[in-house]
Order: sequence, then structure tokens, then C-alpha cells
Amino acid sequence: MTSVRKWILAAVACAACSSVGAKSDGGAAGGGAGVSGGGGGGAPVAGSGGAGAGGAAGGAGGEGATGGSAGTCTFDVQYMPSYTIGTVEIVTFSLDLADLTDARIEFGPSGAAPTMTAPVDLLEPGHRTLLLGMKGSKPYTFHIVATDGAKTCTSGDFSFTTGAVPSTVIKVTKTATGTGGAKGFIVTSPGVESGSPPGRPDAYIFDTDGDIVWWMPSSMDGVTVTTRAHLSWDTKTLWVMRGMGNAQILRVSMDGVTLMDYRNVLKNAHHDFAVLPDGAIAVIIGNTASTTGHSIVEMKPDGTITPVIADLSTIYRAGFYPNSIHYYAADDSYTVGDRATNTNLYVKFKRSGALVWQLGGTNPLGKSFALVGLDPWKVNHGHHLTPDGHFLFFNNGGTTGSLDMPRVVELMLDETANTATKTWEYQYSGTATALGDAERLPNGNVLVTHSFGGRIMEVDRSGTVVQSFMNANGSFGYTDFRTSLYGPPPR
Repeated sequence: MTSVRKWILAAVACAACSSVGAKSDGGAAGGGAGVSGGGGGGAPVAGSGGAGAGGAAGGAGGEGATGGSAGTCTFDVQYMPSYTIGTVEIVTFSLDLADLTDARIEFGPSGAAPTMTAPVDLLEPGHRTLLLGMKGSKPYTFHIVATDGAKTCTSGDFSFTTGAVPSTVIKVTKTATGTGGAKGFIVTSPGVESGSPPGRPDAYIFDTDGDIVWWMPSSMDGVTVTTRAHLSWDTKTLWVMRGMGNAQILRVSMDGVTLMDYRNVLKNAHHDFAVLPDGAIAVIIGNTASTTGHSIVEMKPDGTITPVIADLSTIYRAGFYPNSIHYYAADDSYTVGDRATNTNLYVKFKRSGALVWQLGGTNPLGKSFALVGLDPWKVNHGHHLTPDGHFLFFNNGGTTGSLDMPRVVELMLDETANTATKTWEYQYSGTATALGDAERLPNGNVLVTHSFGGRIMEVDRSGTVVQSFMNANGSFGYTDFRTSLYGPPPR
């Protein structure tokens, strides 16, 4: 197996990095075996406190929280910022409560109740946990809640200020034109850009205030296309596809310290990939200049590759230009979209490779749907199959193939009657030359990504844009909306 290239992007030596009740300005570089969770810098001692006043700034320790009986504990808490992404805080801790069954870190802007919760992986050395989703150059406060099932203890509060967002990161401008907009985060990439400024990150995350909260430490220098960024299933790393044809696959730890490059392992990746519960990704493979020989493979973080569909011609006919893929854990299946001339379809198939159905296109090789209220379309990209059987997709070219009338279409799939009935459509003016995405949000609205136009819109059922986000100097790749930067992906 060809080796995977690995870099540690920061290594900071610790010299007497201890303090009483406050965080130090130094920390030992983490070792980093493998990729996931590697590196990250050691955390300095921040003091400890038992029940009552505790250490000076180390916080009061041990008052009971919710769940179980109230208890008193002594916490030893250490915290420091990532050296590569200043909006990420690294927390480690221990306490005199043996056999923990659960722990979490509650955090948020200082002076207010916590607004976010980071689950603690009890198997991580030192209970190492990253605080994610914070704005740059802002004060924050956190405390730790831990339980052994019978007794629950809460640490005192610890405060810090996040680092600044670099000037090389894109500037997102938010416009709110309605009410009831979703609250959360958007994970995306620069998409298809021309003349990208030097140092522009390959991927980034911004919140629904329009503020950048995370960015990839690698840059787009020399590359004008970055189509997709996905948090891993366990949200400890982020994967990114860099380039369009024969794309480079990268994987970076969320503390920004460890980067893996799979360019020597996976050849001819293009357009899109999906993350899987076992830590692997599923990738579209093929020569984008050819209408034959495209496949779907899975790749584990160690570079092991397993074919899923060796040749897409075994599950659908016509020309081949696959460009979007999603995985569904509920039935262990995939959907793939193809926009080739005279193809314009989506297929669903099991992870075993068995075809489930075809939507759109012609000459199906298995189960298919009759379109109701919708004519065959031209050019499709991003899509979303919801658990209740609704299917949304971004249609760049309408029914004529003209790329200046993009729309998002929602269909209701009836797998008993074999019908796909149009239930909603949103059309807008603009040129949709490349990419484009659609996602149903938890509040019922739809996130519409006009990639080529550098605009992301949240649209309600009436067709009103309740909020939008603009990248005035570029475009967007495919997008993922998340209410939290922890936990499995929403689609």
C-alpha cells in the first residue's frame, strides 16, 4: 500500500509551563500517533480546586450538577489555545472521581449562560477535549460536568480569550431579510475560484451570524478548486477534496495540528465524497474527461481502499459524470448524482453495491420513479434525501440546460406507487456554472447554495429568503449545515 503523507503543523516546546489558577503561555507539543487526534500541544496546568473557593483563578470545584446526587470533587484543569487555529481551545482535566461514566464541557461567551456543549471522550488521554464553534478575539468561559453514575460534580468556571481570525480567511457578509432563520454552523470550502488570494484556507466553518469559527491551516495556493469539506463522523477531524479532476484528499485534526495527504494513495478522485461511521470516506473515482470507467470506493484513514461499485455502468446507463454522493446510516446506503448529458439522474444503492432505485434519466436497470408535476431536468449537483422520503436537489439548468435559471426542487418519493411528485420549488436568477447544493434544515427551511455566485440562502416554504451569506470575493463549494460541531452529520 502506498504510504500516506503526514505533517505535524505545529510543535511547541514547553519550558516550565505551569501556573497557578491560570493558563500558561506555553505548552508541550502533543505526540500524535496516527492522524486522528494527533498532536495539538500539551496543555499547561491551570490550577485545581476542591469544594468551596478552589484555586485563585482555577475556579471553585465540586458543587453538584444535574443527574445523580450532588457531590464534591477536586478538579485539575488545563487549557490552552491551538497554535494553528486560535478559535479552538484545548482542555484536559482530571478529578478525584473514579470510574467516570460521562462528562461534558459546557461553554459560551463570558458573562452569560453556556450556549454550547462539548462531549468528553473518556478514552482520550487526560480527557482531552476541543472547544469548537467560537468566534475570534472574544472572551469565553467554560466549566466541566462529570459523573460516575451516582454522583455528579461540576468544576468552577475558567475563562480565556480566543485568538484572531487571520486576514487570509474569507469574509462572509450576512443579510437577514426575514425571521425564524436557523441557528448553527455552515461547513464549506472555497468552491471554484479564479485567482484565489495567497494563503486562502482550503476549508472553513462559519456560524449563522456570519462569523468565521474555524479554518483549515493549509491553503489553496496553486489550486483554484476545492469542492467539498466534511467533518468526520466523530467530528475529531475534517476531510477536504482539493481540486476537481484527480483531486487531492486531505484530512486535518480539528486542532489544526496534524495533516494527512492521500494524493499518493487515492488517484482520480473528483467532485465529492461522504463520511462513514467507521471513520472511512466514500469517494467518486474516475477520469472527468471520460464518460466511462467511474466507480465508488471507500478509503479508511490508514489508506486502505475497498471498492463499492467497481463500474457505475452496472447500476445505470448513458454517459457518466457523477458529481455528488451521500451516505445514509439508517439503511447503510448511498445516493449518487450524475449530470452527464442525457443522463441527469440520481441512484440509490446499498453499501453492498445492490441497486435500490433510479430517479430521473432513462433506461433504468431496476426500480425507478415516474415524475409527477416535473419534466425531466438538465444538469444536477448537490442533493438531500430526508428520512421521511423527500428528495431535494440543485438543478443548475432547469429543463433546457441553460445555466442562468438555477432552482432547487423537492420531490416526494413514493416507493410503493413508484412516483416522484414535486412538492416545492425555488428558482432564482443567477449563473450556476458549477456545483450548487440543497439541504433541508431542522426548522423546515431549505439551505440553497449558489456555489458559483458565492451566495448561500436559507429559504422558507413561501420562497422568502430569511437569511443569506455572501462571499463577495469568491464562491462556495458544497455545504453542510450543522446545529453543533459535535456528533454525527445531519445528512
